[in-house]
Amino acid sequence: MNKLKKQRCYLAGAIDRVPDRGYGWRESITPFLEELKVEVFDPLVKPTDIAAEDESFAQIKQKLKMQEDYDGLARLM
Repeated sequence: MNKLKKQRCYLAGAIDRVPDRGYGWRESITPFLEELKVEVFDPLVKPTDIAAEDESFAQIKQKLKMQEDYDGLARLM
């Protein structure tokens, strides 16, 4: 019996302060969880273009942080 079937899992973890932005471990665990019929929510794979966690978005966030523009960062997020 698969007790995880139809469960949901959000892949919470670092994005901003890791070299690969957290893609590596998320990409490696997702197929395993999906094989167990777990619904996976990955913050790097969004169903919308709003606040997509791509490289250009990461650069914009980093620039705002470097400028200490936390109001701008809050509006962006």
